[in-house]
Amino acid sequence: MAREVWKQIAKKELNAGPTVDRARVSSQAKVLNENEAGRRLFELVAACREAGVDPDSALRRYTDTVQQHAEQSAKK
Repeated sequence: MAREVWKQIAKKELNAGPTVDRARVSSQAKVLNENEAGRRLFELVAACREAGVDPDSALRRYTDTVQQHAEQSAKK
């Protein structure tokens, strides 16, 4: 879901407000490859487990927040 929401935000050039730092996204994209992305995701999931956070649920909830901000900016 997050992938599709970001795809629409980027395609339509929507403002996601303070929920997404586009400069940070671009900066990270420049140094990512499949292996590095996999490593970072794995470590984040592992950290979530240690913190007692369900990573799938957290991503869904945050994606909903991002989507709401983007939809609100599109209405303006």
